[in-house]
Amino acid sequence: MSLKKHIQENFDHLGKMTVREYLTYRKWEQLNMLKFSPGEQVRLSQLKRSLWYPNEPDDYLKIKPDLVFADNKADVKTWMTLRNFIHAQVYNQNVGRTMRCFVIDRNSGRYLGVLALASDFVVIGPREKYIGWTADNRTKDKRLNFTAMAQTICPTQPFGFNYTGGKLMALLCCSDKFVNKWNEKYKKQALIGITTTSLFGRPSQYTRLKYWHDCGDTAGEQFLEPSEHIYQAMKEWMKKRYKKEYDGFVGANGGKVVSRPKTRITRFVLSRLGVRAPKNNAPRGVYFCLLYKDGREFLRMEKQKILAKPLFDNRLDVLFDMWKERYAKNRIKNTKDRIGGHLFYDDMIGTTWTETREKYIKS
Repeated sequence: MSLKKHIQENFDHLGKMTVREYLTYRKWEQLNMLKFSPGEQVRLSQLKRSLWYPNEPDDYLKIKPDLVFADNKADVKTWMTLRNFIHAQVYNQNVGRTMRCFVIDRNSGRYLGVLALASDFVVIGPREKYIGWTADNRTKDKRLNFTAMAQTICPTQPFGFNYTGGKLMALLCCSDKFVNKWNEKYKKQALIGITTTSLFGRPSQYTRLKYWHDCGDTAGEQFLEPSEHIYQAMKEWMKKRYKKEYDGFVGANGGKVVSRPKTRITRFVLSRLGVRAPKNNAPRGVYFCLLYKDGREFLRMEKQKILAKPLFDNRLDVLFDMWKERYAKNRIKNTKDRIGGHLFYDDMIGTTWTETREKYIKS
């Protein structure tokens, strides 16, 4: 069977899925492609046991959150593993600025979640309307370098569901410790604001979340990515027939890797084969956390320096105390009688897609 026909059959299969089903399928596929040695399997079990879990409903009051940055290869590997097994969406690494961290409870040493900042979206309509900047402001004037994308804001479970842990993760993403670390790493591009989007539309963990401005929804139409085994076949096809273009995308022979190489390779191959990827209707909420009162004026090139004070007190302990009183307290009153277990996607490994779909989609 030709590659073109394989791709078309794959898209026909994926195109019939709902957004949630599609994301779950991609997660199932990703995890079943991973290979773990016996030692890695032991570490995976240890990681699962390291997730925060309450003995009593009010144990959230004992938490003292802290950010631990993944600054070396071992930490990044642990971060990637944890992120892969607690987040519903497949993680694609960005080319460009990136900073990852764990959110832990200092008292127990257990994980509350994971965070990652990365280079921001070049274009996302609702944010542009809120800031009021132009395409030239973002690229020619390089003001996009002063914003970042919150690429991962993910709590562990049941901390997320029972205690609005996702709201705490989003607040800590804007904390002084995270912002200062970013500014230390990227000294010439002080962080002015952070963009993020909801995963499944509305409502989301950002709904009515203080300090995160709701900019509106994306248009909703997104091209689906092919299954991973199909993408690997597309890469090999391109390497053989368009090696120069392929090397340019992946930075071969000492070249510079372009941003989003997977997307570029996919689009290149589809265009050459005359295949059009299907779209799903998946509008997402767009949210922007502005850190300074005159931040939008700066991003619009109306000011050359930030002169105003920070927009809010973003000390980590202040944000945590606000979260406890404003969000967690009310949520646990309504959920304390049904605190769930850990959500860890290791149970997808070795299962069929039908079994996974039955558990995660139909339940």
